Amino acid sequence: MDMNRKETSTPVPTNQSPVVVKKRRSAWSTVAFLFMLLLLASLAMGAWLWYMWQDSKNQQATLRSDVSSAQAAMANLREQIGVKNGQAAAEANQPVNDETAIISAVKAYNSALGTPINDVKIQVTKRDGNIAIANVSNVTAGYKAYLKKSGNIWLVVWSGQNTPPDEVVKLFGL
Repeated sequence: MDMNRKETSTPVPTNQSPVVVKKRRSAWSTVAFLFMLLLLASLAMGAWLWYMWQDSKNQQATLRSDVSSAQAAMANLREQIGVKNGQAAAEANQPVNDETAIISAVKAYNSALGTPINDVKIQVTKRDGNIAIANVSNVTAGYKAYLKKSGNIWLVVWSGQNTPPDEVVKLFGL
């Protein structure tokens, strides 16, 4: 026989089913798998935190923009109703009658709603102490504005085409 030559044998068929023997993983492969899993979880958490940080920066920018536009709108309203440096015209020792103040308050309210002030007709229909009702109309529609006097300033506390709800009536004493 030749020594370099290997003998091969063919397997003999048996009636037994094959047995699967599970190889045990080495400790290093288990540690490597857990390390990779931890690394993947860390990357996912980092990506999520980065997204949340970017989202909060975007929300802050939006809120700053909203605040600055609200401040500009407030300055515009103050100019329209005669408020200078945070004081109403009545507080600045300028005589203003209640009807003029009511109409100015309703104009400011309409301006805040986006309705052009020039197109609105305002008529004070009822005034009883610190409560007033004004009819507000333009070419296409109208509503009633219910106002309450706070200090020297009239404020619109409810507006609509129906009567105010009971909660508003009780809250403001309408």
